[in-house]
Amino acid sequence: MQANEFIVGSRYRNRDQGYEVLDIQGDQLHVRYDDLTEDWGDSTLFARIYTNIQREEAGAFPRQLAAGRNQDFAWTLGVIARHGELHAEVPPQSWRGFEHDYRTITGNPNIADEPCVFRSAIGGGNKWGSELRIYIPERFCNDARFILPANLNLVAADVPDRRRINNNEFWWFLVERLNFRAGKTQGQNEIQARLPNDVLNSFLLGFQTP
Repeated sequence: MQANEFIVGSRYRNRDQGYEVLDIQGDQLHVRYDDLTEDWGDSTLFARIYTNIQREEAGAFPRQLAAGRNQDFAWTLGVIARHGELHAEVPPQSWRGFEHDYRTITGNPNIADEPCVFRSAIGGGNKWGSELRIYIPERFCNDARFILPANLNLVAADVPDRRRINNNEFWWFLVERLNFRAGKTQGQNEIQARLPNDVLNSFLLGFQTP
């Protein structure tokens, strides 16, 4: 979005809340926020923030997701956030790269202390890479709403009544794009902040499913 594309009377939003444009004077916008406060601000800054939010939301759904299943995928994300576990088994030769990437994305300087991140004793030069897995209770995988991108498969897990996704790309997608973290405790608000508004109710339904 460009700074000159704002329209008086239209709604937009920033990181905190929505707002309506009340007036435009040169490069300044007069806006009313959802909390009823009003302010003036630089249209270029408003446009940059709004564009970044749109880009992030566009990346909330993998390209391989079946058309028309965004609501179901949001429900599935809620289930994974509440009941799933993100595991990482990292061999010695991959540890430095994994630690750098995870720390850069999450800001956590103590990746070795993360739950469900294991520094594997298995070496083998370049033969073995990191194995990133997502564990999900089997009862959810049989629900009609449960959906994964077409390139992913569920396999039997080494834990009773659980299924597993073995896919490094999807693991990193959850961490980088959607604010998931290694382990079994996820930040509901942090994930919701990366999802489009029209699927938040579906995400919450999945997250609240017992």
